[in-house]
Amino acid sequence: MIKSIIVENDHESVNILLSLLAEHFPEIKVGGICSTFESAVTKINEYGPDLVFLDIELDSEKTGFDVIRNTRHQNYHVIFTSSYNKYLLEAIKFLFISYLLKPFELDDLQTAIHWYKQISSDTTRNQNEALIQNLEQHDKHALKFGIPTTSGLEFTSISDIVYCKAKDSYTEFIMSNGQKKLASKSLKNYDETLSPKGFYRIHDSFLINLNHMQKILKTGKEGGTVELSNKILLPISRHKKEGFMNYLTLHRIILKKTS
Repeated sequence: MIKSIIVENDHESVNILLSLLAEHFPEIKVGGICSTFESAVTKINEYGPDLVFLDIELDSEKTGFDVIRNTRHQNYHVIFTSSYNKYLLEAIKFLFISYLLKPFELDDLQTAIHWYKQISSDTTRNQNEALIQNLEQHDKHALKFGIPTTSGLEFTSISDIVYCKAKDSYTEFIMSNGQKKLASKSLKNYDETLSPKGFYRIHDSFLINLNHMQKILKTGKEGGTVELSNKILLPISRHKKEGFMNYLTLHRIILKKTS
């Protein structure tokens, strides 16, 4: 039996979620329904749930993130709920935390619960701690990032990632300490997630952390070569070179040549 709590201030959403859970997930026991920050914190501390369906927008002053901050000593997995896609662009997406958009759909709920069942309790605790750190972190390069591996999630700082390499449908992360981590998602997935945080895909097979870029060399058979902080040389593909150089100029990483 999985002990759960629903934290949601929209009655219609509560009813839909209760109906879906009762019909398709009888192993999940809903032990409480809360509509405010205060009642959610109290219920989580009293009930000790395994799983919390947590609305991000609780009221004008408190959010679901505040609930996690105030119950961080409890070990529970979160499935966030929201009406707004904008939250998907915030800290939670870097940690592969489950997320449901309203109105709830069965397929999305099944995916979220399947993910919950795959991860360990230690991963859940670390995931919540990493989320809090991300929300309180003003330096984007120090944000925590979750790398899904065959054993769960491994957390690292974005600044420690030197580059990512495509390996079929997987991605290999090369870290600043020389370690390599194989993640169970494609490079396209990480391109979309990391590009807004200072990464650039210079080649179909390589996504680099621009903070680890040391040199751009006019060598190689393609569009040049990038030398990274670990002395690795990576090719810039011909079809990405112009966009790459324009990006560097636009963001004042390099200065535009004047005649």
